[in-house]
Amino acid sequence: MIRIETINDYADEQRDGEIPFLELVSCTKYSFFKETTKKVIPTDKYELFCVLSGCVCIANIKKRIDKNGILLIRQFSRTKLEIEENTELVHICFAASPMLPILNNETNQTFSCTFTNTSLINKLYRLSCNKKVLPGIKEAVLLELLNDINDHSTASHSEFSLYLRACDWIENNSSRAITSQDVAAAMGCSRAHLNRVVKMISGECLSGMIARYRLERVKNLCDSGNVSVTEVAQRLDFYSTELLCKFFKYHEGVSISKYMKRE
Repeated sequence: MIRIETINDYADEQRDGEIPFLELVSCTKYSFFKETTKKVIPTDKYELFCVLSGCVCIANIKKRIDKNGILLIRQFSRTKLEIEENTELVHICFAASPMLPILNNETNQTFSCTFTNTSLINKLYRLSCNKKVLPGIKEAVLLELLNDINDHSTASHSEFSLYLRACDWIENNSSRAITSQDVAAAMGCSRAHLNRVVKMISGECLSGMIARYRLERVKNLCDSGNVSVTEVAQRLDFYSTELLCKFFKYHEGVSISKYMKRE
C-alpha cells in the first residue's frame, strides 16, 4: 500500500483531510477460448477489466466492452459479465480511497471507456509478475493508469466516434506509407484536431498510433515465415530496406533480422 501526499485538487477537496491511499491486490491476464460467465460479487475493492481482444458484455445492462475497452467495477457492486470466446483480458483488483472522480460515483456501479494506451496495462502486468519490484512501484504505475482513464473519460461521444473511425482507417491502410495528414484528410478534419483527440483518448500522438499499427503489420508479416527483409519492405511500402530496419529497431528495440530468427 502507498499513501499519496497529493494527487489532484479533487483528492484534496473531497476527502476532508484523509490521506489518499492505493494498493494493488492482483493483476492477472486471462485468455478465454470459449464463452464464459463471470459473476462479480460486492467487495470493498475496485475491479478493472482491460479487454485486449474479443469482447465482454455487462449482462444486466447489455453493454459491450470491445477490444481496447476498459471496464471499472466500483466498490460494493454486483454484476454479471458475459465473456465471448477468444477473449483476452487483464483483470486488475485494487483498494483505494476514492481519489479520482471515476472512483467516486454512488449512482453508477460501473464505468467504461475506450482506451488504447495498453503499454501501461502491460507494464503493470509485467511488474506484478516480478517479485523483486520495490514497494510502491506497481502502485505508481496503477495510479498513472487510473489518471489516464480519468482524463480520457471526459471525451465526448463525437470525439470517441472520430477516434474509432481513425483507428479503423489506419488499421485498414497500414500496409502502405501513410501520414498524419492522410488520416486527417480521410476523417475530414484538421490534423491538429485529430491529434488532440487521439492524444486525449489513447495517450499517444497520431503519428505514434500510425507507427504502432505499421509495426504490427511488419511483425505479422515476419511471423508468417518465408519472407525476407527486402520483401517485407516492398510489401509494406517502405522507401527502402534500410528505412524499414531503422524503423523496426527504433520501435521494437531489436533488429528485424534478429526478430525474424528468434525461436
